[in-house]
Amino acid sequence: MAKRGIEWHFSPPVAPNFGGSWERLIQSAKSALRIILDGRTVFNEILQSALVGAATLMNGRPLEYVPIEAQDPIPLTPNDFLLLEAYPNDPLDVIDLSR
Repeated sequence: MAKRGIEWHFSPPVAPNFGGSWERLIQSAKSALRIILDGRTVFNEILQSALVGAATLMNGRPLEYVPIEAQDPIPLTPNDFLLLEAYPNDPLDVIDLSR
């Protein structure tokens, strides 16, 4: 790597503020898990379900401008790239089929 001129720049271990956007996502994941689990001790299956719920919530955030008008296109989310749909776990009675 040194021959190709690649330099590594690491964040200091005790300075999460150097992480910027990914540290904010970690904080969002922790907040979602705190709310979902509500301080309870859970079994692996419940923890796995909570992690999937938190990941779906975080990957459902818009990556671009959120339109005000209903006829404007729906903004892209990470789930659009990962799962080919924005909110894959919405119950059928919540989905607006007119989109």
